[in-house]
Amino acid sequence: MTADRRVNDYLDDVARMLASIDPVDRAEILAGLREHIDASLTEVERPVDDATVRQVLTELGPPDRVAASALSTLGPVPRPIDRPTAPVALSRPPLTQPWVPVTVGLLTALTVGLYLLVLGVSVALLVTEQPATPPGAGSVDTPTPLLPASYDILWNMLAPLPLVGVPWLVSTILLASSALWSTWQKWAGALLAPVLAACCGLVAWFGSLVQPGVTRSVVLVAVGSAVAVAAVGVLVRLWREGARRAREPVPAGVPA
Repeated sequence: MTADRRVNDYLDDVARMLASIDPVDRAEILAGLREHIDASLTEVERPVDDATVRQVLTELGPPDRVAASALSTLGPVPRPIDRPTAPVALSRPPLTQPWVPVTVGLLTALTVGLYLLVLGVSVALLVTEQPATPPGAGSVDTPTPLLPASYDILWNMLAPLPLVGVPWLVSTILLASSALWSTWQKWAGALLAPVLAACCGLVAWFGSLVQPGVTRSVVLVAVGSAVAVAAVGVLVRLWREGARRAREPVPAGVPA
């Protein structure tokens, strides 16, 4: 083995033992060792051969001891877990931000409000309806109760659609796509408008079957009030639950 090869092998061993430190520090240490070895070889009066190099390296010490001495001068090397890291910015997914429950609440309120208006007007008209005058003895009565009843049912159910169709569709999509509500809350919000439309139709159907009077008025007012209270309760619950969850801290592990 040549002298240069032995020196290079020695420095390579030291470099492997210093693999955990910064590359700049490692390069400086190796450069200092090479300079020290070269200086020691220069001071030798006889020609430099393999035996001379081996003697200089022996005096310098084994590679592990040289590496340990160099590490002690640098201080403890921080482990990767101890190194400071930049804080990870956390943000909410788009459909869990505070604007989502506000939008869903306003759109649902518009839908519910229009159908409750139709329901209230229908109940008021049926309650104030006067009994029909009995036909004269000589007249021919040919009642067709299903035809006007069908018109009323369809009108009560479909008349608000041009105004509530788009808001209901948008609110339903937001409800279904957002994680702010549970599954049953999503179903309740999505079915709220169809259920109110069906109630408006049922009120018209019931009014066509039962003759005007106290009984019909009491039933209609009770049903209309119960439907209105239930619809408003569902709306308020959806809005409050969504707003509460939107204010909760962002779960860890959700990067911006």
